Amino acid sequence: MNSIKLFTANVKLTATEEYLLNWINDKPDLFIEYKTQEIAKAANCSTSAITRLARKLDYPSLKKMQIKAQEKMSEIKDNYQIISENNLSANIVNLNTYHSYAIKETLTDIDLDVIQWIVERILISPRIILFGVGSSKRACQELATNLIKIGFNVIFYEDIHIQLLNIPMLTKDDLVIMFSKNCQTREIRFLIDACYEYEIPSVVFTSNKNFSQKEKVTKVLTFVTYEQSQRITAISSKIAQLIISDLIYTEVFNHDYQKNISLVEHGTNLIAKWNTYK
Repeated sequence: MNSIKLFTANVKLTATEEYLLNWINDKPDLFIEYKTQEIAKAANCSTSAITRLARKLDYPSLKKMQIKAQEKMSEIKDNYQIISENNLSANIVNLNTYHSYAIKETLTDIDLDVIQWIVERILISPRIILFGVGSSKRACQELATNLIKIGFNVIFYEDIHIQLLNIPMLTKDDLVIMFSKNCQTREIRFLIDACYEYEIPSVVFTSNKNFSQKEKVTKVLTFVTYEQSQRITAISSKIAQLIISDLIYTEVFNHDYQKNISLVEHGTNLIAKWNTYK
Protein backbone atom coordinates (compact mmCIF):
# COMPACT_ATOMS: atom_id res chain seq x y z
CA MET A 1 0.00 0.00 0.00
CA ASN A 2 1.23 3.49 -0.83
CA SER A 3 0.92 6.10 1.88
CA ILE A 4 1.07 9.77 2.69
CA LYS A 5 2.29 10.72 6.13
CA LEU A 6 -0.31 12.93 7.77
CA PHE A 7 2.19 14.31 10.27
CA THR A 8 5.94 14.82 10.38
CA ALA A 9 8.05 16.33 13.15
CA ASN A 10 10.31 19.36 12.81
CA VAL A 11 11.71 18.78 16.28
CA LYS A 12 13.46 15.86 17.91
CA LEU A 13 11.12 13.29 19.37
CA THR A 14 11.63 10.70 22.07
CA ALA A 15 11.52 7.03 21.06
CA THR A 16 7.99 6.78 22.46
CA GLU A 17 6.83 9.89 20.59
CA GLU A 18 8.42 8.62 17.36
CA TYR A 19 6.61 5.30 17.79
CA LEU A 20 3.32 7.09 18.47
CA LEU A 21 3.75 9.31 15.41
CA ASN A 22 4.32 6.25 13.23
CA TRP A 23 1.22 4.61 14.72
CA ILE A 24 -0.88 7.68 13.88
CA ASN A 25 0.42 7.79 10.31
CA ASP A 26 -0.20 4.04 9.89
CA LYS A 27 -3.69 4.08 11.44
CA PRO A 28 -5.17 7.53 10.74
CA ASP A 29 -8.78 6.31 10.79
CA LEU A 30 -8.41 5.01 14.33
CA PHE A 31 -6.57 8.15 15.42
CA ILE A 32 -9.40 10.34 14.15
CA GLU A 33 -12.14 8.20 15.69
CA TYR A 34 -10.67 7.32 19.09
CA LYS A 35 -10.59 9.34 22.28
CA THR A 36 -7.37 9.87 24.22
CA GLN A 37 -7.71 6.78 26.41
CA GLU A 38 -8.58 4.61 23.41
CA ILE A 39 -5.57 5.86 21.45
CA ALA A 40 -3.31 5.19 24.43
CA LYS A 41 -4.59 1.64 24.72
CA ALA A 42 -4.42 0.88 21.00
CA ALA A 43 -0.97 2.44 20.57
CA ASN A 44 0.31 1.02 23.87
CA CYS A 45 1.45 4.37 25.23
CA SER A 46 0.45 6.84 27.95
CA THR A 47 -2.09 9.62 27.55
CA SER A 48 0.61 12.12 28.51
CA ALA A 49 2.73 10.95 25.56
CA ILE A 50 -0.18 11.75 23.23
CA THR A 51 -0.54 15.23 24.71
CA ARG A 52 3.20 15.91 24.48
CA LEU A 53 3.32 14.81 20.86
CA ALA A 54 0.40 17.05 19.89
CA ARG A 55 2.13 20.04 21.48
CA LYS A 56 5.47 19.24 19.83
CA LEU A 57 3.67 19.23 16.49
CA ASP A 58 2.26 22.69 17.31
CA TYR A 59 -1.32 21.63 18.07
CA PRO A 60 -2.86 23.12 21.23
CA SER A 61 -4.91 19.98 21.85
CA LEU A 62 -5.44 16.44 20.63
CA LYS A 63 -8.82 17.48 19.22
CA LYS A 64 -7.20 20.11 16.99
CA MET A 65 -4.73 17.51 15.75
CA GLN A 66 -7.54 15.08 14.99
CA ILE A 67 -9.45 17.75 13.07
CA LYS A 68 -6.35 18.43 10.98
CA ALA A 69 -5.94 14.70 10.36
CA GLN A 70 -9.56 14.50 9.19
CA GLU A 71 -9.01 17.42 6.80
CA LYS A 72 -5.88 15.82 5.36
CA MET A 73 -7.57 12.44 4.98
CA SER A 74 -10.47 14.03 3.09
CA GLU A 75 -8.06 15.82 0.77
CA ILE A 76 -6.12 12.60 0.13
CA LYS A 77 -9.29 10.65 -0.68
CA ASP A 78 -10.55 13.40 -3.00
CA ASN A 79 -7.31 14.17 -4.82
CA TYR A 80 -4.52 11.67 -4.17
CA GLN A 81 -5.86 8.16 -4.52
CA ILE A 82 -3.57 5.42 -5.83
CA ILE A 83 -5.01 2.77 -8.15
CA SER A 84 -3.93 -0.74 -7.16
CA GLU A 85 -3.69 -2.06 -10.70
CA ASN A 86 -0.82 -2.80 -13.04
CA ASN A 87 -1.75 -1.31 -16.42
CA LEU A 88 -0.96 1.77 -18.47
CA SER A 89 -4.05 3.75 -17.47
CA ALA A 90 -3.46 3.12 -13.76
CA ASN A 91 0.22 4.03 -14.08
CA ILE A 92 -0.67 7.36 -15.72
CA VAL A 93 -3.15 8.21 -12.96
CA ASN A 94 -0.71 7.17 -10.23
CA LEU A 95 2.20 9.13 -11.69
CA ASN A 96 -0.01 12.20 -11.80
CA THR A 97 -0.90 11.62 -8.15
CA TYR A 98 2.72 11.20 -7.03
CA HIS A 99 3.92 14.27 -8.88
CA SER A 100 1.01 16.61 -8.16
CA TYR A 101 1.09 15.78 -4.45
CA ALA A 102 4.86 16.30 -4.18
CA ILE A 103 4.73 19.62 -6.04
CA LYS A 104 1.72 21.03 -4.19
CA GLU A 105 2.79 20.02 -0.70
CA THR A 106 6.42 21.03 -1.19
CA LEU A 107 5.58 24.51 -2.47
CA THR A 108 2.74 25.04 0.02
CA ASP A 109 4.87 24.37 3.09
CA ILE A 110 8.19 25.72 1.83
CA ASP A 111 10.10 28.01 4.18
CA LEU A 112 10.31 31.36 2.38
CA ASP A 113 12.90 32.74 4.79
CA VAL A 114 15.23 29.82 4.07
CA ILE A 115 14.71 30.27 0.31
CA GLN A 116 15.61 33.94 0.63
CA TRP A 117 18.74 33.13 2.66
CA ILE A 118 19.91 30.54 0.12
CA VAL A 119 19.38 32.91 -2.81
CA GLU A 120 21.22 35.76 -1.10
CA ARG A 121 24.06 33.42 -0.16
CA ILE A 122 24.40 32.12 -3.72
CA LEU A 123 24.58 35.68 -5.02
CA ILE A 124 27.60 36.55 -2.86
CA SER A 125 29.45 33.22 -2.73
CA PRO A 126 32.72 33.11 -4.73
CA ARG A 127 32.39 29.32 -5.08
CA ILE A 128 29.43 26.97 -4.79
CA ILE A 129 29.78 23.21 -4.40
CA LEU A 130 26.75 21.10 -5.31
CA PHE A 131 26.48 17.43 -4.39
CA GLY A 132 23.90 14.68 -4.82
CA VAL A 133 23.90 11.02 -5.79
CA GLY A 134 21.28 8.71 -7.31
CA SER A 135 18.00 10.45 -8.09
CA SER A 136 19.15 13.48 -6.09
CA LYS A 137 21.94 13.98 -8.62
CA ARG A 138 19.43 15.04 -11.29
CA ALA A 139 18.17 18.07 -9.38
CA CYS A 140 21.70 18.88 -8.25
CA GLN A 141 23.02 18.75 -11.81
CA GLU A 142 20.11 20.86 -13.09
CA LEU A 143 20.81 23.62 -10.57
CA ALA A 144 24.55 23.47 -11.26
CA THR A 145 24.06 23.76 -15.04
CA ASN A 146 21.60 26.63 -14.73
CA LEU A 147 23.81 28.63 -12.37
CA ILE A 148 26.81 28.13 -14.67
CA LYS A 149 24.73 29.59 -17.54
CA ILE A 150 24.51 32.91 -15.73
CA GLY A 151 28.10 33.16 -14.61
CA PHE A 152 28.34 31.48 -11.19
CA ASN A 153 31.44 29.56 -10.18
CA VAL A 154 29.89 26.15 -9.52
CA ILE A 155 31.74 22.95 -8.66
CA PHE A 156 29.78 19.78 -9.34
CA TYR A 157 31.07 16.20 -9.36
CA GLU A 158 29.11 13.05 -8.61
CA ASP A 159 32.28 11.46 -7.24
CA ILE A 160 32.52 12.15 -3.50
CA HIS A 161 36.31 11.82 -3.58
CA ILE A 162 36.69 14.73 -6.02
CA GLN A 163 34.20 16.81 -4.06
CA LEU A 164 36.10 16.27 -0.83
CA LEU A 165 39.32 17.44 -2.46
CA ASN A 166 37.68 20.84 -2.92
CA ILE A 167 36.59 21.25 0.71
CA PRO A 168 39.98 22.36 2.17
CA MET A 169 40.18 25.09 -0.49
CA LEU A 170 36.83 26.63 0.49
CA THR A 171 36.37 29.46 2.98
CA LYS A 172 33.54 30.78 5.11
CA ASP A 173 32.51 32.91 2.13
CA ASP A 174 31.74 29.88 -0.03
CA LEU A 175 28.70 27.61 0.03
CA VAL A 176 28.03 23.85 -0.14
CA ILE A 177 24.58 22.66 -1.26
CA MET A 178 23.56 19.01 -0.84
CA PHE A 179 20.53 17.15 -2.17
CA SER A 180 19.49 13.99 -0.28
CA LYS A 181 16.11 12.40 0.35
CA ASN A 182 16.94 11.01 3.80
CA CYS A 183 20.42 12.35 4.63
CA GLN A 184 21.45 8.85 5.64
CA THR A 185 23.95 7.91 2.95
CA ARG A 186 27.59 7.65 3.92
CA GLU A 187 28.55 10.33 1.36
CA ILE A 188 26.12 12.95 2.63
CA ARG A 189 26.86 12.28 6.30
CA PHE A 190 30.60 12.58 5.75
CA LEU A 191 30.24 15.75 3.65
CA ILE A 192 28.10 17.36 6.35
CA ASP A 193 30.76 16.55 8.95
CA ALA A 194 33.51 17.93 6.70
CA CYS A 195 31.67 21.23 6.14
CA TYR A 196 31.05 21.52 9.86
CA GLU A 197 34.71 20.83 10.67
CA TYR A 198 35.98 23.41 8.17
CA GLU A 199 33.24 25.91 9.13
CA ILE A 200 31.89 26.16 5.58
CA PRO A 201 28.25 27.27 5.26
CA SER A 202 26.10 24.37 4.07
CA VAL A 203 22.56 23.83 2.86
CA VAL A 204 20.69 20.52 2.70
CA PHE A 205 17.56 19.83 0.66
CA THR A 206 15.84 16.75 2.13
CA SER A 207 12.51 15.13 2.97
CA ASN A 208 13.85 14.10 6.39
CA LYS A 209 12.85 16.93 8.72
CA ASN A 210 14.78 15.64 11.70
CA PHE A 211 17.91 13.89 10.46
CA SER A 212 20.66 13.22 12.97
CA GLN A 213 23.13 15.87 11.74
CA LYS A 214 20.63 18.67 11.37
CA GLU A 215 22.38 20.86 13.95
CA LYS A 216 25.61 20.75 11.90
CA VAL A 217 23.98 22.26 8.80
CA THR A 218 23.58 26.01 8.32
CA LYS A 219 20.18 25.81 6.62
CA VAL A 220 17.76 22.97 5.85
CA LEU A 221 15.00 23.11 3.25
CA THR A 222 12.56 20.21 3.26
CA PHE A 223 10.44 18.78 0.48
CA VAL A 224 7.45 16.43 0.60
CA THR A 225 7.13 12.98 -0.95
CA TYR A 226 4.38 10.43 -1.51
CA GLU A 227 5.99 7.27 -0.13
CA GLN A 228 5.82 4.01 -2.07
CA SER A 229 5.73 0.65 -0.30
CA GLN A 230 7.74 -0.85 -3.18
CA ARG A 231 10.06 1.86 -4.47
CA ILE A 232 10.96 0.74 -7.99
CA THR A 233 12.20 4.24 -8.82
CA ALA A 234 12.33 7.67 -7.19
CA ILE A 235 9.09 9.32 -8.29
CA SER A 236 7.80 12.03 -5.99
CA SER A 237 11.19 12.73 -4.35
CA LYS A 238 12.76 13.32 -7.75
CA ILE A 239 10.13 15.83 -8.88
CA ALA A 240 10.10 17.59 -5.49
CA GLN A 241 13.85 18.16 -5.63
CA LEU A 242 13.64 19.44 -9.21
CA ILE A 243 10.94 21.91 -8.15
CA ILE A 244 13.19 23.28 -5.40
CA SER A 245 16.11 23.47 -7.84
CA ASP A 246 13.98 25.43 -10.33
CA LEU A 247 12.65 27.73 -7.61
CA ILE A 248 16.13 28.60 -6.36
CA TYR A 249 17.42 29.21 -9.88
CA THR A 250 14.41 31.36 -10.84
CA GLU A 251 14.89 33.57 -7.79
CA VAL A 252 18.62 33.96 -8.50
CA PHE A 253 17.92 34.66 -12.18
CA ASN A 254 15.30 37.31 -11.44
CA HIS A 255 17.67 39.16 -9.12
CA ASP A 256 19.36 40.62 -12.22
CA TYR A 257 16.95 39.64 -14.95
CA GLN A 258 18.23 41.74 -17.86
CA LYS A 259 21.86 40.77 -17.35
CA ASN A 260 21.00 37.10 -17.05
CA ILE A 261 18.76 37.17 -20.13
CA SER A 262 21.68 38.62 -22.05
CA LEU A 263 24.04 35.89 -20.79
CA VAL A 264 21.63 33.12 -21.75
CA GLU A 265 21.11 34.64 -25.21
CA HIS A 266 24.86 34.89 -25.81
CA GLY A 267 25.28 31.29 -24.74
CA THR A 268 22.43 30.14 -26.97
CA ASN A 269 23.91 32.01 -29.95
CA LEU A 270 27.32 30.45 -29.35
CA ILE A 271 25.80 26.96 -29.29
CA ALA A 272 23.94 27.74 -32.52
CA LYS A 273 27.25 28.71 -34.15
CA TRP A 274 28.80 25.46 -32.94
CA ASN A 275 25.95 23.43 -34.39
CA THR A 276 26.57 24.92 -37.85
CA TYR A 277 30.35 24.92 -37.58
CA LYS A 278 32.21 22.91 -40.22
